[in-house]
Amino acid sequence: MLIVNELVLNALRHAFSQAASGVILVTLHRTDGVLYVSVADNGAGLPVGYDTKNGFGMRLVRMMASKIGATLEIESSGGARFTLIAPGA
Repeated sequence: MLIVNELVLNALRHAFSQAASGVILVTLHRTDGVLYVSVADNGAGLPVGYDTKNGFGMRLVRMMASKIGATLEIESSGGARFTLIAPGA
């Protein structure tokens, strides 16, 4: 899945710039016909005021998600978490 690849690459590039190591966790589960794919890290989190609609990687992720009818939820607390939600999967 190209979306997961892009999110993992973003975490590797941005989450751990100050740390020698960190954790990236990819999870997948389905509930009531809805597929949830999450990429989370325990890195720095998103910078305050960061617009997730402007970066090339995030635009690419959003475009790919929309092509499959999925939405993207973003959390930034104790790292960053990006969850792709695909109904009817």
